[in-house]
Amino acid sequence: MRTYNAKRGSRFTAVEIEKIKGLSAHELAEIYKDSADIAEVARHRWTPSELRDIQSSTMEELAEIYDSADLAEIAWVKGDAKPRRNPRPASSWGQETPAGNERYGKSGEILGYMDSESQMTITASSLANVLKVLYAGQQLENVIYDESARPFFTMLKKFKQFGGSTMPFPIKYSDGNQRSVDFATAQAYDSPPLFKKWAVDVSQNHYVAPITTEAILRASTDKQAFLNSIKDLIDTGLSSLANDVEASLFRDGTGAIGHVAVGGVSSATVTLDNAEDIVNFSEGQEIVAAASKTAALNNSGTAGVIKSVNRDTGVMIFTAAVSGTNQAAAGDYLYVKGDRTAGATPVSKKILGLEAWLPATAPVYGDSFLGVDRSVDTTRLAGVRYVGNSGNIESSIVGAMARLGRESSAIPDLALMSYATFAQLIDELGSKVLRPPTPGAKGGFQAVEVYGPKGPVKCVPCTFCPGSVIYLLTSKGWQLVSMGEPIRIQDFDGSKLSRKAAEDSYEVRIMSWCNLVCQRPGDNVRIAL
Repeated sequence: MRTYNAKRGSRFTAVEIEKIKGLSAHELAEIYKDSADIAEVARHRWTPSELRDIQSSTMEELAEIYDSADLAEIAWVKGDAKPRRNPRPASSWGQETPAGNERYGKSGEILGYMDSESQMTITASSLANVLKVLYAGQQLENVIYDESARPFFTMLKKFKQFGGSTMPFPIKYSDGNQRSVDFATAQAYDSPPLFKKWAVDVSQNHYVAPITTEAILRASTDKQAFLNSIKDLIDTGLSSLANDVEASLFRDGTGAIGHVAVGGVSSATVTLDNAEDIVNFSEGQEIVAAASKTAALNNSGTAGVIKSVNRDTGVMIFTAAVSGTNQAAAGDYLYVKGDRTAGATPVSKKILGLEAWLPATAPVYGDSFLGVDRSVDTTRLAGVRYVGNSGNIESSIVGAMARLGRESSAIPDLALMSYATFAQLIDELGSKVLRPPTPGAKGGFQAVEVYGPKGPVKCVPCTFCPGSVIYLLTSKGWQLVSMGEPIRIQDFDGSKLSRKAAEDSYEVRIMSWCNLVCQRPGDNVRIAL
């Protein structure tokens, strides 16, 4: 550890100071580990004028100017241990003070002085301030909206003002029958336009990232490494929740994420009916099963823990046998523990995705979807069902567009499919392949165009789209409704850190309250392959 040199007013030589000014925060973090050195480094990286600007600006304003590494350092400067607000003793005026200990007010005045060693102590308060900077506005969106992993979630129109117990979304599905070439007959008709109303509620989802007090205290020796590890922890939580939302956008709201193959259970080994569904599973997950989507959970909802996954074969091995305990059997549906209630005929807890809005089987009498019996017009209220040709993806999309043309004046512009289906489409198109500009959060989606009876359709591969289906959509008719941001860090009390009751630790709580809404399902096609 360097010592302060009163003559040169620094802990560093002139050569070292020039080097510090030319390095980034990340590079400096690899060189300087001692807390007093870090404090001195920060002072030399920022001029007095910049420090005054930092103190007088909000974190949101600074986030528009500086990158994440600089913002982290700024947050320490703004939010570290509180400065003494007493003026210095009269006897000390005129005496040289170790540089770097000043704390500036909003108008540039020095508020007080601190010891170098105490200046950079990490506290829960200063950590909360750093998290506020790192996950504010665009910084948070850059983590969540990753078009390569979550294209449907990223491109969906967002409505963030959801409120009340439910919100009504009306749909007109018939113009009625008030027309006739005979005026008297037309006047006598009593068949006005027909409307239904979706009663939509949001689905809640949570991810909790724990941070122990010990970890915060031990971080004083290497703050940048600690900050990197905390950021990685929270980024993982944000990505995990965003991935679950994206996956749910393709499902039916029941929470089912996989289906066991015939003969697919042997002791602790479970084989999926569709190997591509393995993207929904990972080591350490607690999984429950049910014989059908409306049956009670097996074995009173006792969960099995995944020990390993084979992403090539769709095979999972659990930590203990699941066959002898009736936890899982051939043909069962699989769920993450907590995503489904244990009893029979459960209420859907997850997002109502494409599989719910555009079901594989036409609804029958007595159907109740968001308060609507869709059996009265299964096409306009539950979408078009079209059987495609798994051997020719292009012709399947073109045929579905023609089928939609008979039913609707809508112009479909988007086709979502699995990566395997997308690869087959590119192979079919060969030299005809066209790659349109498809703007996204970070530069654009991978897409190709297929031309049909209603013009071009952008075909986009999606990690979580089932391989047996293509969704041909009129994108303007879909939106993600949410209470506030679709995914956010819980900070209702102004802090992104929450103290855990009865434990010497904190946690970052990440949450999502959202759902998918389509006001005109009949403008879309479910293509079965």
